[in-house]
Amino acid sequence: MPIPYTMGGSLSNQTKEVIFMGTLYEAKVRIEKIIEQRKLDPFQTKGAIGLRAGVLLGFLKPDTPDDNTTMEKLKNAVKEILNESI
Repeated sequence: MPIPYTMGGSLSNQTKEVIFMGTLYEAKVRIEKIIEQRKLDPFQTKGAIGLRAGVLLGFLKPDTPDDNTTMEKLKNAVKEILNESI
């Protein structure tokens, strides 16, 4: 199930748009949690994963369109570098 992500709005305008995150962004969030739990260097680790997968994790946003090929590359990179399944 997608994770809701709130965008927009301000203190004067409480209207917010709720967007459901794509699978690539969800994967990015899971990767960041793994890195944090293991107390790894986030820049070095995300950089290594990004280079291996061919995608810059910093550019993955909640509204990034899903792409099965990119997701598979990301999963493989995480498995290889962190020995973890996402």
